[in-house]
Amino acid sequence: MRTRWKEKTIYLSKEENEMLIKKSKDANLTQSEYVRKIVRDYEPIKTDITILTRHSKAIDQINNALGKLARQAYMYDYIDGPAVKKQIEHMNFIIDDIMFNLENQ
Repeated sequence: MRTRWKEKTIYLSKEENEMLIKKSKDANLTQSEYVRKIVRDYEPIKTDITILTRHSKAIDQINNALGKLARQAYMYDYIDGPAVKKQIEHMNFIIDDIMFNLENQ
């Protein structure tokens, strides 16, 4: 007797389909069984993304500054090394802060 009555249709890319076939074979499950197992057992990791929100304005400013430096480099055939280094150091500080906060949640 049928215990499942809801049919679902999904669309996968070629790569996603190949991954589903391989992973279901590796798990010795049909593709349907594999998807049901993932749906039943998967628990998303709850992550506080306020750290990303806090840094979004600074990231936008760095992006704008690097874009300006790239335009100047193209126009004047000169790269302002110290200015680029300053932006990279600022970005590295933000990345370190984000990583620290994500690892310590």
